[in-house]
Amino acid sequence: MTTLVGIHAKLLRAEHQISWITDESHKLCADIQQSIVREVHEDIDKQVWVYRGEMRRPPVEWSIIVGEILYNLRSALDHLVWQLVLANGQNPGRHNEFPIVLNHESWGQTRGRALKGVSQRHEAMIGFLQPYNAGIGIQFDIGMLKVLNDLGNKEKHRHLVLAMIVSRGIEPLDSQLDDMSARPPFRGSLITGRIETGKVLLELNNANMDIVPSFKVDVGFANIDLPGRTLPHILDKCLSTVKGSVEFLTTPMGDGLAEPQSIP
Repeated sequence: MTTLVGIHAKLLRAEHQISWITDESHKLCADIQQSIVREVHEDIDKQVWVYRGEMRRPPVEWSIIVGEILYNLRSALDHLVWQLVLANGQNPGRHNEFPIVLNHESWGQTRGRALKGVSQRHEAMIGFLQPYNAGIGIQFDIGMLKVLNDLGNKEKHRHLVLAMIVSRGIEPLDSQLDDMSARPPFRGSLITGRIETGKVLLELNNANMDIVPSFKVDVGFANIDLPGRTLPHILDKCLSTVKGSVEFLTTPMGDGLAEPQSIP
């Protein structure tokens, strides 16, 4: 008997944990944002936005939860291969796993062992999902499988997925949008990256310019390895890709795979 119950339970658990860490990180970022202050420095003819709060680091428990999310997502794909082998009337074993490779040569070296017992059709479909393919016609980002695999391997074998609070840019405030066309153009610099006490995050020329700010510094909860995107966004994209991969390989349910059942 084959079933998708365990796979969907893992995805549901990951979804709940992503929602929790998203909410908690938003609260922390909003709190940090309150300590970013605008200061006028007439001696250098600049106005700057500086973080004047205490150094805040995300709790290490968050990294543990991120690791659990990555594990459940990666494990769901391996469980899926196990079920596909059963659905093909074969006996799965320790060799079976969902391969994630970066080129056609690696695919050729890996698929025979990892997908032993999987039907030719499903093997071809898994091959189509590999990150080195374009994924034309796929409604999710297959490139996120590489991200999931890389972060999961680091978390499993090396260290926790380390995160930091970063400045990501500036964000418009709809409630304070002004017509800036009549003002002189702003010149200055934006400093992105880790937020630390006393760090200048934004500076503009002309200390005497009458500015009612129509923006705020965008604060995010980011992974050290992928600072350009927030960690909740990365996890959510990984979840969408795993969900999409499961659906792609099991719909329609004509291969002997049982429909998922409700979990108490």
